[in-house]
Amino acid sequence: VALDRAERNIKRCDLIIDELLNYSRVKALALDPTALDDWIRDILDETKPPKGITVKTDLNAAASINIDRERFRQTIVNILTNAYQAIEEKTSEEPGNVLISTFNEKDKIFIKISDNGVGFDMAVKSKLYEPLFSTKAFGVGLGLSITRQIIEQHGFKMDMHGEPGKGASVTITIPVEVIE
Repeated sequence: VALDRAERNIKRCDLIIDELLNYSRVKALALDPTALDDWIRDILDETKPPKGITVKTDLNAAASINIDRERFRQTIVNILTNAYQAIEEKTSEEPGNVLISTFNEKDKIFIKISDNGVGFDMAVKSKLYEPLFSTKAFGVGLGLSITRQIIEQHGFKMDMHGEPGKGASVTITIPVEVIE
């Protein structure tokens, strides 16, 4: 039992070190024109949600954007992981749902990921992006910091909304200048 606990703690320390290194190393982007809707479908095909969570899509951007596919993939996976964890923390018997949508509006493209998890109090919203801040008991507190860093490096914007017990949503705004 003590050995198992030590092994779990070592893995957790490795994760913290890896995330700190990822946060501190800002790499140059390798931009490629990417069909956004198809690219998101590919990510969802590769990353299955935990049992009891349904992921639905409403992908209507129908646009190609310039992104560093691997780095930007990390942002989508981080947001999805947070959504899955928020749903798993919920104590109700309500089925877990995540909705990923893409759409165009005026001169922007939006990616929105919403969940019906535990949500968050808007009073902590500004702290969610701070390195090492986490609302989770065993959270490292770097996932959203890294996610925001990558999004801003692309010239995009990220906004979060949440309500305790009702879920959360993350919206990524992509300006027309980076659309292929």
